[in-house]
Amino acid sequence: MTPDPITEAVSGRTLAAGDTRLTAGANGALVGTLANGDTLSGTWRISGGKWCRTLTQPTRFVGPEVCQDAALADGQLVVIGSNGSPTTYVIE
Repeated sequence: MTPDPITEAVSGRTLAAGDTRLTAGANGALVGTLANGDTLSGTWRISGGKWCRTLTQPTRFVGPEVCQDAALADGQLVVIGSNGSPTTYVIE
């Protein structure tokens, strides 16, 4: 089975968008700091070309898994939010 290219690109790497910095662990853990200083934690996976995440922190984002369209572009991960706006993360 061929590994998913998005999974290969982000697994074990830091994703940065402005002052938001997330680490997508190779074990599926997601941790980081949001631009407002809040700590983020949860899990991540790629399913059918979508960035799927289940968050356990901060409290306002806790809930069931959310899957958003995602694509790789020039060393970056572009995730389309629920409002249709893209967020571009530099893969470090």
